[in-house]
Amino acid sequence: MRERSYQNRIIDISRYVSTETPVYPGDTAFQKRWLTQDDVYTSEVMFTPHVGTHIDAPWHFGYGSCGMENVPLDLFVGPCQVITPLTNHEVLAKEDIDSKVIMTTRILFAMKYEGQGLSSELVQWLSELGVRVIGTSSDSIDAISNSNYPAHHTALNLGMFLIENLDLNQVTDGQYELHAVPLKWVGVEASPVRAYLIR
Repeated sequence: MRERSYQNRIIDISRYVSTETPVYPGDTAFQKRWLTQDDVYTSEVMFTPHVGTHIDAPWHFGYGSCGMENVPLDLFVGPCQVITPLTNHEVLAKEDIDSKVIMTTRILFAMKYEGQGLSSELVQWLSELGVRVIGTSSDSIDAISNSNYPAHHTALNLGMFLIENLDLNQVTDGQYELHAVPLKWVGVEASPVRAYLIR
């Protein structure tokens, strides 16, 4: 039987998760302990769902209904675009990206540095273009100086979903196929994901 080969076509864009993984102040860092280490190895882990590469649902900021179990999976599987901002501005506006390249409903921002984020106006404009999922290589869609989370509020209030803390260091701008489905967690506002792109 001949199977379609994905060798050399899959690009892992997820961060490693370990006890060394940084988390937002106040969140539970990744913890692991062994329940058994005899013939059978069984571990127990504890962590915030926002550790590493993860999806924020609207309920993260109180919008919509709670629960990752009801998230449409097709939102996180399909064509996407990776875009690097044109400038080093900490808070990105519409003018900081090439507006001509927005051609999919999933946009992943390869930020120039950690802490670079989107303005609420840019998020609003992306939504008007039909974008449903915004991803970022920063640990937050909001710039580090925006402590009131305007981009989060705008995106999640509009029913958009966020994929934060992506590893896009080895990815060039362009179109790909995204796979980044959340876990089927009941009553939880976010979920870690193993995100990857297919060339």
